[in-house]
Amino acid sequence: MGEDWIRKTERMYEHSLRRKAKQLTRSSMFGSQEVETTSYPCQLVNPEQRIPLGTKMTIFQRSEGAKIAVLVGTQVVATIEGEPAHDLRRAFSQHPAKPRVLDVECVSSSEGAPWVEVSPSVRNRRKAKKQ
Repeated sequence: MGEDWIRKTERMYEHSLRRKAKQLTRSSMFGSQEVETTSYPCQLVNPEQRIPLGTKMTIFQRSEGAKIAVLVGTQVVATIEGEPAHDLRRAFSQHPAKPRVLDVECVSSSEGAPWVEVSPSVRNRRKAKKQ
């Protein structure tokens, strides 16, 4: 009887771990196809810095009133301002329970230009239906 209780307790513990892990995984922040495929122009913090195409980055807003930053790892490399920032703030505020984080990649970068365009990662985009 003791062994049955141990196995049952282990199964319940593993089940609770799986349930908690599933809750912690971040689902896509945006359900709209339009928002998922938008490119957001960014102003580089250091205009001399070059960001290669395809660089994985993160759009992050610390709080509701904070600036929207673009991070490479833990380093802020750019900010998003103007109309794109307004759109992102509105999208973030529509989902207050979800984190204010969006995984993106660099899709356009000009040498010497003070900005770079980023868009959601290709792996997160939905494929078009073939007709």
